[in-house]
Amino acid sequence: MHAFLELHIEQGPVLEAEGQDIAIVDRIVGLAQLRVTVRGQAGHAGTTPMDQRRDALTGAVGILSLLPDLARQVGRQSVLTVGKMEVLPGGANVIPDLVTFTVDLRAPAEEDVLRLIEMVQGAVAHAQGNGLTAEVERQLYAAPTPLSGQIHAALSAQAEALGVSHRVMVSGAGHDAMIMAGFAPTGLIFVPSRGGISHAPEEWTDYAQLARGIDVIFATIRQMSGALPR
Repeated sequence: MHAFLELHIEQGPVLEAEGQDIAIVDRIVGLAQLRVTVRGQAGHAGTTPMDQRRDALTGAVGILSLLPDLARQVGRQSVLTVGKMEVLPGGANVIPDLVTFTVDLRAPAEEDVLRLIEMVQGAVAHAQGNGLTAEVERQLYAAPTPLSGQIHAALSAQAEALGVSHRVMVSGAGHDAMIMAGFAPTGLIFVPSRGGISHAPEEWTDYAQLARGIDVIFATIRQMSGALPR
């Protein structure tokens, strides 16, 4: 396999906000997905005094309140998302005894992903005590994926030749390029997403914006295949 080139919508708001035609991706972020479990003791909502409760949800909220600032502390395009939570037993009049939630961590630099994992583990450890236990399970880990510098340069050169405005970007999502980079030199182009919305009915990229990305990637493929002079 000579190379793999991918065209994708940005799935974010940056290109639209900056008025840029395309982004040429130089790497894909590293990521980790964690599962946090907080355990307490169930009890009746009306008969258990506040000072005798082992409320797992209260403990989980204490952890959750700390997490967004962890990514801000690390910086360097680090992001942290809690996207799923389960509270059991799930009764309106029952004190929760088990709470689980996911933590998605992403950063361009692997050392930042590893640091975020440690910081989350530290935040969870602070929730121990007062009758509560808490633990972290690492469910997924992927190191950052650098893309081909040679293809990046070729994409940039063709964008310049075609008058297509562009910027360098780190991909916050994996895409096919993350897998294919292990098999062949790989390049990735983003085109703008209206409002940064994706995976929803409102997802939209104007046809003219799609065409600019197609023009750049097609010209690059022609060059790499020898159809154009290098």
